[in-house]
Parts: sequence; C-alpha cells; structure tokens
Amino acid sequence: MQAGATTTLTWQSSTPSVATVSEDGTVTAISKGTTIITCIAANGVSAQCEVTVNPVLVNGITLNQTVAELTAGEKLQLEATIAPDNASDKSITWSSTNESVAVVSESGQVTAVGSGTCQVKATANDGSGKSASCLVTVLGNVMFCEDFGAVPSATVTLPIQLTNADAIQGFEFKLVLPEGVSVQADNNGKLLATLTERVSTQGLEGASQGNGVYQFVFTSTARIQGNSGAVVNIPIVVADNVAVGQYDVIVKDVELVKYGSSSQIHHSDRTATLTIKEMTLGDVNGDGRISVADAISIINYVLGRTPVSFILVAADVNGDNDITLADAVATVDKILAGGNAGARAAIRNIMSLDPQ
Repeated sequence: MQAGATTTLTWQSSTPSVATVSEDGTVTAISKGTTIITCIAANGVSAQCEVTVNPVLVNGITLNQTVAELTAGEKLQLEATIAPDNASDKSITWSSTNESVAVVSESGQVTAVGSGTCQVKATANDGSGKSASCLVTVLGNVMFCEDFGAVPSATVTLPIQLTNADAIQGFEFKLVLPEGVSVQADNNGKLLATLTERVSTQGLEGASQGNGVYQFVFTSTARIQGNSGAVVNIPIVVADNVAVGQYDVIVKDVELVKYGSSSQIHHSDRTATLTIKEMTLGDVNGDGRISVADAISIINYVLGRTPVSFILVAADVNGDNDITLADAVATVDKILAGGNAGARAAIRNIMSLDPQ
C-alpha cells in the first residue's frame, strides 16, 4: 500500500472448518487440513496465504491399572486417558502380547484365558507411537472368596474358594472382616469353620488374631480333590448394629503347598464385597430374598433343629413375639404375593398343616 493510502480490508478463509480468520486478520486453527486465507482491499487488490493446520498428536496415554492379577475366566475393564485433551485423534487400538493368557476387546475389557503373564497394550492410532500397557498375570493357583450379601443379625456361610492348576495338599490364609462382622465360634471359643467335600481329610485349625483378622491353617498328607471350588466353609456372624452398605472382606497372606513337596505358592490379597441389606420379615436365612428355604428354616426351628443361618427377628413374621408354624404359613403368604403359586402346597406337605 502506498504511503498515506487508506482502505478497508476483507479477510476470508477458503475452508473455515480448517481455520478461520477475523476482521483484523487473526487466523485461528480449527482442525487438520489446508486452507487459503485471502485479504481483499476495497479496490479489488488481494493477497493470499496458504495455511496448513497440523494435527495435535497424542503425547501420552495413562491406564487405570498397570498391573493386574486375574483367575481364568475373570474379566477386567481397562480405561485409557489420552493427553493432551485437544489431541486430534484420541482413538486407540487394544492388543495382548499372548492371547493364550488373556484377550482384550476393542473397548479394553480383558478376559483371562489361561495361567501365565502377558502385556495388554493401548496404542494411539494417530501415528504418534504413544502407548501404555498393563502387566496381566493369570493365576493358576489362587485362594479367594466371592462377593456376598447379608443382613444385620444374620449368620451366613462364606465359602473360601481354591482354583488350582497344581495339586495342592496344604494351605494357610488370613481372613479380614469389617467391624461388626465376625467368624462364628462355639461356647469354648473354637471357630466353627469346616472343610468341604473337596478336602477328604481333617487338619483345619483357625484362630482369631483380633481386630477382625482370623487365621486358618490346613495341613494334610492327601491331595485336595479337583481343581476348583470351595475348600472351607466359614460361618460369618453380622451384628445387629452393622449399617446398610458395602464392606471389604479380604483373603490375604495366602500360602499354598504343592502336593508331595514343600514348594510354596503365594499370591496377592484378594478382596470381595460384603453387601449389608435391610432386614426383611420372612428372610430368616439372610440371603436377601424370601423363599421356601425360609419357611422350611422356621419349621426346623420350631422342631428344635435350628439352622446355621437363622435371624430370630426376621422369623417372627406375624409379629406376635413367638416363632411358631404360623410364621411359616405367613412366610408362604409372602412368597405367594411374589407370584410363587406352588410354595403353599409345598409347605403343606412339609408341615402337614392346614393353614386355614
């Protein structure tokens, strides 16, 4: 422009989806691509500038877990966080370095297949080469308990599971329970845990270590049968003042002894969730639902055969402060209200009682 000349300039972008330009000529990049920025004077004279907007590449990937232990068949959902937030392409590809150990879906869900170790990796698709991985170990030998539920004042059976690829003949573990939850003991203070059919011999000892920690030791010269299922059943007592909610139950300090040797197998702590629900009249076994099992439990109680899991306050279904066969009938009525039309007839046969 000549000295002293004045004019009005007009700015244009050929592809506003790539870059825009303001009235004063400020260019703002929008997305990957190329556009032509044109400046036009009032007399028609113009000038152009080719603007290329490069993509914002991924500079980092973070996973919600970098180490995981699973058992065969168990699933784990991995989640990836992409940096920076304005990366042009945030898509990733998941892969497993050994699909005989674990496979991973397009959404990052890992499924354990067989014992061993592999890396599950998330790789950016934008060509940046950025990736992150989780070391997944699928255990061939693991002791654990599954999630379970109970209500205040209930006694429920907690099965301790053992999945074993190797032959096992002995084990040791600690069970950590939340406050207000304990292992049932007899009048002499002996814990009432029992071995299951998988364990054909005796040799189980248990002791309280205080603060909700219980230790169990099993010694034997025989091999534990099978390669999966419960090996110990532990009766768990829930105090009547335990609040509704979810609590951690931990199986820790596990030691498994291989059959015919002194070789030991250890693995990390395993945590299950105990869900405490509101007590419901008729749910006398505390499993969270009213069924024919509850009515039969009341009958057994009346006959002097108190079930292991029996909530007295839940058994007084008719509210007369006495537990009788009438409460079993009232329980059946609750079942029928839920649509189980065959329950009353079943109870009649068991009790030989005409509810009318």
